[in-house]
Amino acid sequence: MIIMLLLWVATLAGAVYLARRVWEAYGHKLRLPQFEIDALELAKRRYASGEIDRDQYLAIKQELAGVEQG
Repeated sequence: MIIMLLLWVATLAGAVYLARRVWEAYGHKLRLPQFEIDALELAKRRYASGEIDRDQYLAIKQELAGVEQG
């Protein structure tokens, strides 16, 4: 009876160990990458795609330059 209990405990511990090793090895591939885009980069992309015009882009750029300095 005790040997059977020890066998179950060893099996469970082995499964947990293997699951942790697999997660450490491959878990990072399962997550989506996190991208941080600053406001100026976002404005550049919007301008390049035609979503905003040149005047709007320059206004955003000027506003962001004032925020960085102030």
